[in-house]
Amino acid sequence: MKTTYQPGENQRQSDPQETAQTSQQTLGYTLHTSEIRFDDFGLTWGTYLNPAPQTLTVHPSRTAVVSHIRLTDSGFPKRPKAGTLAENQFVVYREPAHAYDLHLAATSSRPRLFFELSLSEGFFTRLLTNESPFLTNFPVQPRLPSPDLTFSARVVPAMHALITQMQQTTYQGHLRELYLEAKAIELFLVQVQQLDGLPALRPITLSARDIDCLYEVKNQIDAHYEQPGSLLDLARQVGINQQKLKHGFKVLFNTTVFGYVTEVRMEEAKRLLLDERLLVNEVADRIGYKHPHHFTAAFKRRYGYLPKALKS
Repeated sequence: MKTTYQPGENQRQSDPQETAQTSQQTLGYTLHTSEIRFDDFGLTWGTYLNPAPQTLTVHPSRTAVVSHIRLTDSGFPKRPKAGTLAENQFVVYREPAHAYDLHLAATSSRPRLFFELSLSEGFFTRLLTNESPFLTNFPVQPRLPSPDLTFSARVVPAMHALITQMQQTTYQGHLRELYLEAKAIELFLVQVQQLDGLPALRPITLSARDIDCLYEVKNQIDAHYEQPGSLLDLARQVGINQQKLKHGFKVLFNTTVFGYVTEVRMEEAKRLLLDERLLVNEVADRIGYKHPHHFTAAFKRRYGYLPKALKS
């Protein structure tokens, strides 16, 4: 199915433009977005549900540098197909100033949540520096099909926290614009740091067997995140040395082994709090924390709010 989406970026002006819209089509497709647009940057929070694959025609009015962050995607395969964005991944790409087709994979029965940061060309140019391998290699012209997934990486907890802070700010007027601009720049710089570590931008060698072993470790963590074992245990289970596991995992997944353990635990904690309505101490025990306050601290570092906020 094919539908049309005209983002709020077409209505840029000196005063902030705030919009909320819901688009419903046949076959169960629903898109809801909430946008804040300034002259130089825009923020979009969105959810969509599409039981079947969807082609969305986007109509931007000018080129922009877009960072699309897939926040949640329940039911998505743990090892997605090449060229597909996974849950807790982001991509930075240059959006063309003309209509283009955006192909959306089917969701599960629950909506897919995303956040987008859009930077004008002038604003992006002010951030350019040859000290960053990513910014040095970022294409001058949009690549088709859009979005080009060359520059994609894992979402880190600091990104979740910044997105939450922007959404919950109590500033008003010009102070609000200054605050959101500062947080938008900070978010983009955290992404630059992640992208600078991409394998394509630095020399590193992993054999096909190494990659298979590292994915096996990742699958082990997905299945046993509550008690994943030590680095040595995981290395022995898959037949790889401990150093190769430590450094190879970081290169392949842009996170440490135990950073990924925490990520999986926090995602499961969110599900248990929202779907199964468990108490905070019950969730902490279920996902492998001996002390609930350690879980609470880890949850707040990742999401920017306490787990009890999901119970209210």
